[in-house]
Amino acid sequence: MTWRRAKRRGRRPAESGIGVREPATRRLSWDRRVEITAALLGIVAIGFALGPKIEGAFDGGEDARLEIAEITVSNPPAAYSSSAAGLEQDPATEPTVAATVRNRGEETAWIEEARITVVDSARLSICVNQGGGDVPQSKRYRISLPDFPRAERELVRRDLHVEVQPGHGVRPVLSFQKDSPGTTNLYAIRVQLVADPGHQVIDAGRFVIGVPEPVSRSGQILPEADNVLLSEATVPGQAYSTWCFRHNLEGTRRVVSRPGRRSDYVGALARMQLAPAWSQYADQRPPQLMVEDLLSEDGFEAPMYALDAARQTGDADYEEAVRERVIRLLMQRGEEELDEYPAAAVEDAKRLLSLERSAAAVRLLARAKAERRAEEEREEEEREREAPGF
Repeated sequence: MTWRRAKRRGRRPAESGIGVREPATRRLSWDRRVEITAALLGIVAIGFALGPKIEGAFDGGEDARLEIAEITVSNPPAAYSSSAAGLEQDPATEPTVAATVRNRGEETAWIEEARITVVDSARLSICVNQGGGDVPQSKRYRISLPDFPRAERELVRRDLHVEVQPGHGVRPVLSFQKDSPGTTNLYAIRVQLVADPGHQVIDAGRFVIGVPEPVSRSGQILPEADNVLLSEATVPGQAYSTWCFRHNLEGTRRVVSRPGRRSDYVGALARMQLAPAWSQYADQRPPQLMVEDLLSEDGFEAPMYALDAARQTGDADYEEAVRERVIRLLMQRGEEELDEYPAAAVEDAKRLLSLERSAAAVRLLARAKAERRAEEEREEEEREREAPGF
């Protein structure tokens, strides 16, 4: 099934070539963020760090001392609920980072900004398918992380306005999401808070999180389950699913090896064991023989997997030749998707920019985002017309 036929049927096509994707989060608008004041639930992996202390002169000349402590990360499995726009993730299950900031000085301070540095990331698609203390929390500040950091931003800034009164503390809650639904991303991030007056930087530390949730252990993203690999619904030896699993395994191992606080769910990935059936399921042909199959696949990630396979050959000239073909393919595919499926065109433009920052890719991304916004506005108007009492 091509992405164009799937679009006409009113749903997003499968991420892999052989099944449909997991339930995806949908928001009323890709560019509109709703502030939610829900309490932080499900805190795990609690760490305590007194300091570093930030000292400086506030208005009035009094010394100010800010301390950061009780740093936590929450990253439970996602839960979803229905809305007029589709499925939306329940706020209590969003991945969050929180820390208590105490003001030991005599002047009021403000936490004005959060800075999130994406140190590393891995985008994990479905490969097969079978059928906090006595300190008051701030409101939840949502931060959208990039699906393709090298194509977008590796430093994400989020304006805050959290008051820290003298002799008191407050607990800013940072909640993470990403632009594209339907895939899980693992991120190794560094979190910093910027305090005023003085623009002092408070380092909350490093974290490893899964967005919108930890990596599923069902066997559809990582080859851990014999019952999935041996199911009659799967096709052993298929180039796409083999390289999807290999891509996910490499990315998961790389990001999980990064230092940082993490939930028990993410920490368990370090103990991952491959299913015995994986060796017989995987297509064992040499990578170069699989590149052409991958370039002809209809799956969204197939061109990127082809480039993965080309890298495995160890032939730099061959890899560069495949890279140029992938760039041309993504550009052509993005142009074709603009009218009928602009959301897919946005993702293909980002894939392009992660490989090569060209003026043509930048223009494609701008056009695709404009078409996506127009489509969302049309869908919103249609929902309003169909609403009772319109």
